[in-house]
Amino acid sequence: MNEKMKIVVLDGFAGNPGDLSWAPLEALGQCTVYDRTAPQQVIARAADAQIILTNKVVMSRDVIEALPHLKYIGVIATGYNIIDLDAAREHGVVVTNVPAYSTRSVAQIVFAHLLDITNSVQHYTAEAHRGAWSECQDFTYINTPVMELDGKVMGIVGLGNIGKAVAQIALAFGMKVLAYTSKAQEQLPEGIQKADMDTLFANSDVVSLHCPLNASTKGLVNAERLAQMKRGAILINTARGPLVDEEALAKALASGHLMGAGVDVLSIVPRTQNVVEEKTYKVSERVTGVSGELHAKYQNKDWFIAAKTVWGTNLAHTCMLGGYGVTAIDPRTGEQDYAPYHHATAWLNVVYGKKWKPGFFVGYLKNLGANAPIVGATYGTGLDVDQLFTTNWQLSYNLPHWRLGVEYT
Repeated sequence: MNEKMKIVVLDGFAGNPGDLSWAPLEALGQCTVYDRTAPQQVIARAADAQIILTNKVVMSRDVIEALPHLKYIGVIATGYNIIDLDAAREHGVVVTNVPAYSTRSVAQIVFAHLLDITNSVQHYTAEAHRGAWSECQDFTYINTPVMELDGKVMGIVGLGNIGKAVAQIALAFGMKVLAYTSKAQEQLPEGIQKADMDTLFANSDVVSLHCPLNASTKGLVNAERLAQMKRGAILINTARGPLVDEEALAKALASGHLMGAGVDVLSIVPRTQNVVEEKTYKVSERVTGVSGELHAKYQNKDWFIAAKTVWGTNLAHTCMLGGYGVTAIDPRTGEQDYAPYHHATAWLNVVYGKKWKPGFFVGYLKNLGANAPIVGATYGTGLDVDQLFTTNWQLSYNLPHWRLGVEYT
């Protein structure tokens, strides 16, 4: 296509504070990058855009309906609850996100919070600097509880890519791991025990949340659920703020029922006031996505690939780059049977009519983080390049590195 597409990045600073180049995206079209965009500025800034990239700027129904040229929204983050998916679907707007890029970073912050609570390193550093240790009559200066993780029980709610990464680290610490998951016990990695929600909360010394935010999970950790937890237990939330009733959590901490809580997400971001005065409530407010290493992964993964897919690809007769091969998704855990993959499929098209286009394809699969090869029957959806911005539906059988199937566009 000769005419360049208009690409608007609404809040580029969140994904690229200056350590990356926008050049790969600029090569695809007329690209305008805004560091930040207030809600009242969205429609004016995106008025003629065919492609919008957003990290946290909300794309509501009103916004989508006010942008008649819009064909694609790329969420340059994993969570896509900022997009009105029903409105996008009704208006034929393709929506993609960036799964799995932050898996290790999130797992790292889980244990940063956990170790901060169990060992209080920052607290004791400050105490040493003010002279408390040197003034202490005993060899060891202790004025907070200290917990050893070896032998303790880690309960993980949602055993997707991040949940499994957290489980691996917990096992390395000598912890026992319980998981609330849609998978059968025989499908779980060694060392992980499947549990229902009540059993998990009642028996865990540490509960870590790794499930999506939706109607069935909002307020999942409420006063009743917190009361199920062991006295002296710890809650970690690096998933979504509204999973937790923050007022109930503050009360559980103030009463001493919980030893501590570590959160990287809140129900309102940024906060306009302190969440709670309790020193046991550790808040980092989304530092999982700011490392230079993570930005590099982030740039090289799905969002640039998706942009190249919907516009400017040089692969003649290539049907699709990127998608999901899934057999089921559990709405409470967000787990899918197969991890995201990218693949290029060489087409042999047989055209019937003007709209529907069935065809056969074969393509090379690149696994992007699944613990097992993508093998067996799958179905999925993706973006068709020949028919720009249309969605395709696929049935396929996957060998360890090759994919065979049929598709309708």
